[in-house]
Amino acid sequence: MPGGSSPVSADPLETIVDETLEEVGLKIDKSRFVPVISRQLAATMSAHHGMLYSVELNDDELAWLKSQKDIPHGSDYPDNPTGERAYTEVVKLKDIRYNNLVDWGNMGMILSVLSQEGEKQ
Repeated sequence: MPGGSSPVSADPLETIVDETLEEVGLKIDKSRFVPVISRQLAATMSAHHGMLYSVELNDDELAWLKSQKDIPHGSDYPDNPTGERAYTEVVKLKDIRYNNLVDWGNMGMILSVLSQEGEKQ
């Protein structure tokens, strides 16, 4: 799940487009991102606020992401001012749940997107 903040852009959609390109290497038009929810991230520890978006990937994008396992992104981003390196791995929800692959905050974000999709049907 790409994410982050921007010192230059106040537009959350521009930020997620930039972060997606930087962290996973995919250039996705901002019109494809769907707002899910905006919420405080860790209320007992921080005032930080997160805006969650979802995007439906096409078959080619998903196949490309699967091919990127063990390839760092961020380090290949132009000028890489943060020195950040991110690795992409496509896994099933059951593996995320049963192998403790993400923290509670990320699990909540994943389930928020999936529950929103379920409500549409």
